[in-house]
Amino acid sequence: MPAAALCFEIAPRQISNGNGNRRELERRTSPRRRLALPIRVRPEHVPWFEETMTLDISKEGLRFVSSREYEVGQHLIVSFEPAASSPWPAVPEFRSLVVRIEPMPQSSALAVTIYRVR
Repeated sequence: MPAAALCFEIAPRQISNGNGNRRELERRTSPRRRLALPIRVRPEHVPWFEETMTLDISKEGLRFVSSREYEVGQHLIVSFEPAASSPWPAVPEFRSLVVRIEPMPQSSALAVTIYRVR
């Protein structure tokens, strides 16, 4: 009986977030973690805030869902509600800078990325 040999190549592993979607390149110095927390956001010199939720958080900032229009370079004041849910202890409210705004897929909402200003 003739012998046959099969050689299988291992396919290179694709970078994925586990749901089949490719992971975007990380541009920040600390990795972001998906975390949904209630927050209050307002422009720096406006007393009225928007209540919304975070999408993800990193050591230096966060991304949140918004129905308001903000501008890149705009300063915002962000607080966690309740304050005990803050991922940054002893920081009830902080000043931040809008660094990116992206439309949310299949929605009129925006994903706003901010950087904490120290």
